[in-house]
Amino acid sequence: MTLSRHKMKAIFGLTIGLVLATGCARPVPRSMVSGTWLPPAQGREDSRARAAADEAIARNLPGINLSRQTVVAGTWPQAKAVLGEFTFANIPMSTFDESTLVQARFVRTDLRQSSFQSADLRWANFARAELELVRFDNANLAKATLRGANLRRAVLSGADLRGADLRGADLTGAILTGTNLGRADLTGAILTGAVLQDVNMSGAKIGARTVGEHTVITTASR
Repeated sequence: MTLSRHKMKAIFGLTIGLVLATGCARPVPRSMVSGTWLPPAQGREDSRARAAADEAIARNLPGINLSRQTVVAGTWPQAKAVLGEFTFANIPMSTFDESTLVQARFVRTDLRQSSFQSADLRWANFARAELELVRFDNANLAKATLRGANLRRAVLSGADLRGADLRGADLTGAILTGTNLGRADLTGAILTGAVLQDVNMSGAKIGARTVGEHTVITTASR
Protein backbone atom coordinates (compact mmCIF):
# COMPACT_ATOMS: atom_id res chain seq x y z
CA MET A 1 0.00 0.00 0.00
CA THR A 2 1.58 3.27 -1.07
CA LEU A 3 1.94 6.24 1.22
CA SER A 4 -0.20 8.41 -1.06
CA ARG A 5 -3.25 6.26 -0.35
CA HIS A 6 -2.97 7.23 3.31
CA LYS A 7 -2.89 10.96 2.66
CA MET A 8 -5.84 12.88 3.94
CA LYS A 9 -6.89 16.45 4.55
CA ALA A 10 -7.64 17.55 8.08
CA ILE A 11 -9.27 20.91 8.60
CA PHE A 12 -10.29 21.67 12.11
CA GLY A 13 -10.24 24.51 14.58
CA LEU A 14 -7.95 24.73 17.55
CA THR A 15 -8.85 26.75 20.60
CA ILE A 16 -5.89 27.05 22.95
CA GLY A 17 -6.09 28.43 26.48
CA LEU A 18 -3.49 30.91 27.60
CA VAL A 19 -2.52 30.42 31.24
CA LEU A 20 -2.69 33.65 33.18
CA ALA A 21 -0.73 34.55 36.26
CA THR A 22 -3.77 33.73 38.35
CA GLY A 23 -3.68 30.17 37.10
CA CYS A 24 -6.94 30.58 35.19
CA ALA A 25 -7.26 29.82 31.51
CA ARG A 26 -8.79 32.14 28.96
CA PRO A 27 -9.95 30.92 25.55
CA VAL A 28 -8.53 32.64 22.50
CA PRO A 29 -10.07 32.99 19.00
CA ARG A 30 -10.21 29.78 16.99
CA SER A 31 -7.41 29.20 14.49
CA MET A 32 -8.06 27.12 11.41
CA VAL A 33 -5.53 24.34 11.00
CA SER A 34 -5.17 22.64 7.67
CA GLY A 35 -2.64 20.40 6.05
CA THR A 36 -1.93 16.94 4.72
CA TRP A 37 -1.47 14.49 7.59
CA LEU A 38 0.80 11.52 6.90
CA PRO A 39 1.16 8.34 8.98
CA PRO A 40 3.77 8.74 11.77
CA ALA A 41 6.94 6.66 11.58
CA GLN A 42 5.71 4.46 14.43
CA GLY A 43 2.66 3.43 12.41
CA ARG A 44 0.07 5.10 14.62
CA GLU A 45 -3.05 6.20 12.77
CA ASP A 46 -3.65 9.86 11.98
CA SER A 47 -6.93 9.78 13.88
CA ARG A 48 -5.02 9.38 17.13
CA ALA A 49 -3.07 12.57 16.50
CA ARG A 50 -6.25 14.46 15.69
CA ALA A 51 -7.96 12.99 18.75
CA ALA A 52 -5.12 14.25 20.94
CA ALA A 53 -5.57 17.73 19.49
CA ASP A 54 -9.33 17.54 20.09
CA GLU A 55 -8.68 16.52 23.68
CA ALA A 56 -6.40 19.50 24.14
CA ILE A 57 -9.21 21.73 22.91
CA ALA A 58 -11.78 20.12 25.18
CA ARG A 59 -9.59 20.44 28.26
CA ASN A 60 -8.58 24.00 27.33
CA LEU A 61 -4.90 23.12 27.67
CA PRO A 62 -2.23 25.81 27.16
CA GLY A 63 -0.42 23.91 24.43
CA ILE A 64 -0.63 21.28 21.72
CA ASN A 65 1.50 18.21 21.14
CA LEU A 66 2.46 17.34 17.56
CA SER A 67 5.69 15.62 18.56
CA ARG A 68 6.86 13.10 15.95
CA GLN A 69 3.83 13.77 13.73
CA THR A 70 4.04 14.56 10.01
CA VAL A 71 2.00 17.37 8.50
CA VAL A 72 2.81 18.77 5.06
CA ALA A 73 1.97 22.40 4.29
CA GLY A 74 0.04 22.91 7.52
CA THR A 75 -1.33 26.36 8.35
CA TRP A 76 -1.60 27.85 11.83
CA PRO A 77 -2.41 31.54 11.13
CA GLN A 78 -2.40 33.61 14.34
CA ALA A 79 -2.33 30.44 16.46
CA LYS A 80 -1.83 30.99 20.19
CA ALA A 81 -0.23 28.38 22.40
CA VAL A 82 2.10 28.21 25.36
CA LEU A 83 4.64 25.38 25.62
CA GLY A 84 3.60 23.84 22.31
CA GLU A 85 5.43 20.58 21.60
CA PHE A 86 6.67 19.97 18.04
CA THR A 87 9.85 18.02 18.83
CA PHE A 88 10.97 15.61 16.06
CA ALA A 89 7.91 16.53 13.99
CA ASN A 90 8.05 16.74 10.20
CA ILE A 91 6.04 19.84 9.30
CA PRO A 92 7.73 21.43 6.27
CA MET A 93 6.18 24.30 4.30
CA SER A 94 3.98 25.23 7.25
CA THR A 95 2.63 28.69 8.02
CA PHE A 96 2.80 30.17 11.54
CA ASP A 97 2.59 33.85 10.59
CA GLU A 98 1.62 36.20 13.45
CA SER A 99 1.34 33.23 15.80
CA THR A 100 2.13 33.32 19.51
CA LEU A 101 4.23 30.28 20.37
CA VAL A 102 6.09 31.35 23.48
CA GLN A 103 8.44 28.64 24.82
CA ALA A 104 7.42 26.22 22.07
CA ARG A 105 9.75 23.27 21.46
CA PHE A 106 10.84 22.63 17.87
CA VAL A 107 13.89 20.50 18.73
CA ARG A 108 15.10 18.62 15.62
CA THR A 109 11.88 19.56 13.84
CA ASP A 110 11.81 19.68 10.03
CA LEU A 111 10.40 23.12 9.19
CA ARG A 112 12.04 23.72 5.83
CA GLN A 113 10.38 26.45 3.74
CA SER A 114 7.99 27.34 6.55
CA SER A 115 6.99 30.86 7.59
CA PHE A 116 7.00 32.50 11.03
CA GLN A 117 6.63 36.10 9.90
CA SER A 118 5.79 38.48 12.79
CA ALA A 119 5.43 35.49 15.14
CA ASP A 120 6.10 35.69 18.89
CA LEU A 121 8.69 32.98 19.53
CA ARG A 122 10.31 34.19 22.72
CA TRP A 123 12.24 31.47 24.53
CA ALA A 124 11.32 28.96 21.80
CA ASN A 125 13.69 26.04 21.32
CA PHE A 126 14.77 25.32 17.72
CA ALA A 127 17.92 23.36 18.63
CA ARG A 128 19.20 21.39 15.63
CA ALA A 129 16.00 22.11 13.72
CA GLU A 130 15.87 22.12 9.91
CA LEU A 131 15.10 25.76 9.13
CA GLU A 132 16.42 26.13 5.61
CA LEU A 133 14.58 28.85 3.64
CA VAL A 134 12.35 29.61 6.63
CA ARG A 135 10.93 33.15 6.87
CA PHE A 136 11.37 34.79 10.27
CA ASP A 137 10.75 38.37 9.07
CA ASN A 138 9.96 40.65 12.05
CA ALA A 139 9.62 37.65 14.37
CA ASN A 140 10.36 37.95 18.08
CA LEU A 141 13.02 35.35 18.83
CA ALA A 142 14.40 36.97 21.97
CA LYS A 143 16.14 34.40 24.20
CA ALA A 144 15.32 31.66 21.68
CA THR A 145 17.59 28.64 21.27
CA LEU A 146 18.78 28.01 17.71
CA ARG A 147 21.89 26.08 18.65
CA GLY A 148 23.11 23.88 15.82
CA ALA A 149 20.09 24.75 13.67
CA ASN A 150 20.22 24.68 9.87
CA LEU A 151 19.33 28.26 8.89
CA ARG A 152 20.80 28.17 5.40
CA ARG A 153 19.21 30.88 3.24
CA ALA A 154 16.73 31.72 5.98
CA VAL A 155 15.33 35.25 6.17
CA LEU A 156 15.55 36.95 9.57
CA SER A 157 15.16 40.56 8.46
CA GLY A 158 13.80 42.76 11.22
CA ALA A 159 13.79 39.84 13.66
CA ASP A 160 14.51 40.33 17.37
CA LEU A 161 17.22 37.87 18.36
CA ARG A 162 18.38 39.58 21.53
CA GLY A 163 20.05 37.08 23.82
CA ALA A 164 19.41 34.22 21.38
CA ASP A 165 21.65 31.14 21.37
CA LEU A 166 22.99 30.67 17.83
CA ARG A 167 26.05 28.63 18.74
CA GLY A 168 27.04 26.34 15.90
CA ALA A 169 24.10 27.42 13.74
CA ASP A 170 24.54 27.30 9.97
CA LEU A 171 23.56 30.72 8.60
CA THR A 172 25.07 30.22 5.16
CA GLY A 173 23.42 32.66 2.75
CA ALA A 174 20.97 33.87 5.41
CA ILE A 175 19.53 37.39 5.23
CA LEU A 176 19.67 39.43 8.43
CA THR A 177 18.78 43.00 7.51
CA GLY A 178 17.87 45.25 10.41
CA THR A 179 18.11 42.28 12.76
CA ASN A 180 18.66 42.82 16.48
CA LEU A 181 21.46 40.51 17.62
CA GLY A 182 22.16 42.31 20.87
CA ARG A 183 23.80 39.93 23.39
CA ALA A 184 23.24 36.98 21.02
CA ASP A 185 25.80 34.16 21.06
CA LEU A 186 27.09 33.28 17.58
CA THR A 187 30.08 31.29 18.76
CA GLY A 188 30.96 28.71 16.12
CA ALA A 189 28.20 29.85 13.77
CA ILE A 190 28.71 29.55 10.02
CA LEU A 191 28.12 32.87 8.26
CA THR A 192 29.45 32.16 4.78
CA GLY A 193 27.64 34.36 2.28
CA ALA A 194 25.29 35.73 4.93
CA VAL A 195 24.12 39.33 4.79
CA LEU A 196 24.09 41.10 8.15
CA GLN A 197 23.16 44.65 7.21
CA ASP A 198 22.21 47.41 9.65
CA VAL A 199 22.24 44.90 12.49
CA ASN A 200 22.53 45.63 16.19
CA MET A 201 25.37 43.48 17.54
CA SER A 202 25.84 45.26 20.84
CA GLY A 203 27.18 42.78 23.37
CA ALA A 204 26.96 39.88 20.90
CA LYS A 205 29.53 37.09 21.07
CA ILE A 206 31.22 36.78 17.70
CA GLY A 207 33.32 33.70 17.14
CA ALA A 208 32.09 32.57 13.78
CA ARG A 209 33.62 29.31 12.61
CA THR A 210 33.38 30.36 8.97
CA VAL A 211 32.73 33.91 7.83
CA GLY A 212 33.93 33.73 4.22
CA GLU A 213 34.79 36.39 1.70
CA HIS A 214 31.17 36.86 0.61
CA THR A 215 29.84 37.61 4.09
CA VAL A 216 28.55 41.19 4.43
CA ILE A 217 28.36 42.67 7.92
CA THR A 218 27.36 46.27 8.63
CA THR A 219 26.17 47.49 12.00
CA ALA A 220 23.32 49.93 12.55
CA SER A 221 24.24 53.39 13.79
CA ARG A 222 23.14 53.89 17.36
